[in-house]
Amino acid sequence: MFEILLKAGNFLLLLVLFLPLFIISVVFITPVLCVLLLYRLVVWLMVRIFRRDLHSFITGLNANFTSDYPERANYNIIVGVVVAGTISSERTRQLFQERVLYLRNEKGQLVYQRLQQSWTYFMGYAFWRNDPLFELSNHIRDYDYAGDLSLPEKCTEQVLTQVWSKLATAPWKSLQSPWEVLTVPEYYPSGKTERHTLIIFRVNHIHCDAYSIVTLFRHLYNTPMEMPKPTHNQKERTVVSIWERLKLVLAIPYNMAEFFRSVTRGRVIGGLTSRENTHCSISSKIHVDDIKSIKNAHNVGYSTVVYSAVLGAVAQGLKNAGRDPQAKLDLAYVLLLPNHPGGWSCHTTVGVADMPCYSKSAKERLHETQRILMNSLSSSRPASVIYFARIISLIPTRIIRKISKFIKTFGPSCIITNFPPTLSKEYVDGLEMVDVFVALSVHESIGLVVSSVGVSGEQRFAFFLDKSIFGDDTSALKIAELFEQELETLRALNDTEV
Repeated sequence: MFEILLKAGNFLLLLVLFLPLFIISVVFITPVLCVLLLYRLVVWLMVRIFRRDLHSFITGLNANFTSDYPERANYNIIVGVVVAGTISSERTRQLFQERVLYLRNEKGQLVYQRLQQSWTYFMGYAFWRNDPLFELSNHIRDYDYAGDLSLPEKCTEQVLTQVWSKLATAPWKSLQSPWEVLTVPEYYPSGKTERHTLIIFRVNHIHCDAYSIVTLFRHLYNTPMEMPKPTHNQKERTVVSIWERLKLVLAIPYNMAEFFRSVTRGRVIGGLTSRENTHCSISSKIHVDDIKSIKNAHNVGYSTVVYSAVLGAVAQGLKNAGRDPQAKLDLAYVLLLPNHPGGWSCHTTVGVADMPCYSKSAKERLHETQRILMNSLSSSRPASVIYFARIISLIPTRIIRKISKFIKTFGPSCIITNFPPTLSKEYVDGLEMVDVFVALSVHESIGLVVSSVGVSGEQRFAFFLDKSIFGDDTSALKIAELFEQELETLRALNDTEV
């Protein structure tokens, strides 16, 4: 009986909420939506008649990663894989040909068809474009960049670090699918005298997310790439019942208003000034057990420890530059969604929250970060971002670009994507992966992007930044060092304060 009354109450609540929104949508939104759908249909008909090289609309979160010009990506992912031994670019091409390029799913569709596609604009919309002249040799080759991107024949980690941010922002070739696999045949990691091979994967984020690269590695190298699954309130981000879906749809206006309010309140630290002023600072290897020890000692989440250490590093960087850190930092964080579809796709969402920057102690910052993060993740806002992205893709992409660029002039101050390391040893054609590092470059006003990756339980954090974010270049260039110092401070608390 109680359950019946509860369902009846939910229905009445739904009716009260839905009726005014239904009237508003009929009077105002429906006509606009009809015009957009009609124009979209006209565009599609024009594509079928005049542009047979165009494959399909770019929709959802992928549309958010478009840029003004396909050759100049606003978002790139670049991953360095260090292998103990020698593997040639010819061998990598052979493995791609045999294991990846023609791999099909249970429906008989090519899993990695997008590897053979670029993208372009047509009548205001972004489209995937088939590449009729696709050749693996254009994408998988020995490292051949010259000028300020050149590397010596015997490349060290120190030299690579100097060009890493520049390589991340390098333009793509016109009409060619924006991904490449570059082989540096003679590479020497920090502190090593043995010769290694460095394999660099670079891709425009419009094509895929980091997990897509992991699944590609699994197929390409026949290696397990075992890693922990996303644990951030998956229930809240996976809407199942009709009631949950309806509540989420009705909450989209409120959630997105809160999202944009958080983003547009103004940056705490500096933004991007120019591509030439960027730098990538990479941490040393940090074992997951060190972070887990802090997590377990303080009963907080793994990501909470990482976010808190980043916030502490920002606060210290501001102090070193002679500035007083503010109480809060507007921070965006990327969340992996469960049940990744595989292939070349973007299956993530994003949250935004004001996290503690200045704090009386590292412990206070850690627990306040946990509280704010849990409150933010328990809301329906991250799920609303997914649905909103799908709806807004009905609008011509050129218009979405202008709106996105305007919003990002205000914030956020920082983006974090805490991608876990693999838990197993990984191999490239029988040769052990001894190190993996990453950089996520973003080029629309945002001055600091933190990303991570790792192998065999060891994680490395990359800080892609504008050198002027703190007002002093020296402080900014030391941010990875400050991050590790903050982690050490938190580890010391395990024995003294907990």
